[in-house]
Amino acid sequence: MDGSFCDYEKADKDDFLKQLYDIGVRNMEMESAGVLAMALRVGIKGKSARVGSCG
Repeated sequence: MDGSFCDYEKADKDDFLKQLYDIGVRNMEMESAGVLAMALRVGIKGKSARVGSCG
């Protein structure tokens, strides 16, 4: 959530993270989401794929 582009205040980030925590989220792997968001922001098309399985 903290990256090259930041269009929100710290309080907004904290509120969002609290909402996630309240619904049970305890971990986020966001590398691909961050890369895709940055690509979209600067006008580059991007794609993400999940390979493999967990557990």
